[in-house]
Amino acid sequence: MIEAGRLEQPDRPADKFGFCFELDSLDQVEPWGEPGQGRLHWFGLTSGRYWINTHWGQVLRYTTDFLKLSSYPSCYAEYQVARLFEDLQQCLPSVLEPVPEDIAAVVSIPGWTEHLSPWSAEECESAERERRWELYESAMGWWDRREIDTAYLRFGPRFQFWRVGETVCFRWTTENNSDQGAPVFLVPNGKIELSADEFRQAAFGFCEAVLSAMSSRVHQIRLEGWSRSDCELDVDALVSEHRSRERRFGEMRRQVSITDWAKVRTHLNLLVDRVGLP
Repeated sequence: MIEAGRLEQPDRPADKFGFCFELDSLDQVEPWGEPGQGRLHWFGLTSGRYWINTHWGQVLRYTTDFLKLSSYPSCYAEYQVARLFEDLQQCLPSVLEPVPEDIAAVVSIPGWTEHLSPWSAEECESAERERRWELYESAMGWWDRREIDTAYLRFGPRFQFWRVGETVCFRWTTENNSDQGAPVFLVPNGKIELSADEFRQAAFGFCEAVLSAMSSRVHQIRLEGWSRSDCELDVDALVSEHRSRERRFGEMRRQVSITDWAKVRTHLNLLVDRVGLP
């Protein structure tokens, strides 16, 4: 987390890679549901903003022109921080599994997945569609588990993480970075490489920080009770869910992804033979 005052500082390259966030204060968290029937829960209570520090600049930071156009309250992506928290946990075991260099060299080609789209969407008999899907899943399913799609954000980019040896590659791509002529993100596209240890520390550190911030929030609510009149909150359920999320995070840290790379290589070669390279 960072101090709120830092949000007003101009963007500059960061010395250290990191997933960063800030939570809204409890009185600012918007309830879910229709007026008069609002409710809040663990996910909703993570309302805030987040971004990623890189030496290229801050990913998910909006431009001044876009902020003037949209009247967003923050220069960073506004959403429930739990979304990035969940997405990272889902892909981390796969991201930390090394990918053979020859496989990564093909699948990480810029535009490779877009190159596959016409072939996968082409009209054909149902049996052929099934064969194409099976080939795609066998050759590319592992890659899909190393992606995070932020389409829930306006103009949200796609994140891709993959490890080769002791290096983790992080690439982000924004398909459309213009709103009424105004550029949306300061750093809409890019690719960086960092050590696997640095990435692991940043990713796990972010998850731990979210859990710590929510632990304090849950503790405060448990001690003081829930007094907001505009929405309901089940305090016992909140405490139970927080404990469950802490437990699942601990279990995720012990998970090890094991991919049959020989099988992937065979099917990837078949896929390349069918559709060619970009």
